[in-house]
Amino acid sequence: MENSNLDVHGLTLIQAQRVITKAVFNAFMNDVSVLYVNHGFNSGEKIKTWCRNDAIRLKHVIKVEPGDNEGITKLYIQTNFFK
Repeated sequence: MENSNLDVHGLTLIQAQRVITKAVFNAFMNDVSVLYVNHGFNSGEKIKTWCRNDAIRLKHVIKVEPGDNEGITKLYIQTNFFK
């Protein structure tokens, strides 16, 4: 299992939601255990709020934590048992 980084700087909230949802599915399919979403902390505040409050509702996301700084959120991905 590995980690992956996703940069959503400059995207609108709706664009970021679509990109993050697709990235979560791809992470699940490729046995990526943690997806680091780099949303920024000033202009990325809406995306950060969505990640930290609502991304847990995405299929395959089992845990959400703040990253090492305010501009990153860690999404923990369910293991793909059927591979």
